[in-house]
Amino acid sequence: MPEDLLHFAISVPDLTAFCEELEVKGIEIWPDNWREAFAKGHKMAFITDPDNYEIELLEQRK
Repeated sequence: MPEDLLHFAISVPDLTAFCEELEVKGIEIWPDNWREAFAKGHKMAFITDPDNYEIELLEQRK
């Protein structure tokens, strides 16, 4: 990975369901209040991969 890469993003069809699956597997979703902060409009959350890179999770817009 390039040293100047801050994060990358992926889109998922249902952010809440996807994040719940990750949480069951022990993966921390942040920010802690992502459900409330992004309840309406553009939904997003973040995880950190094992190499400490940030991964932005975006809900696909319909």
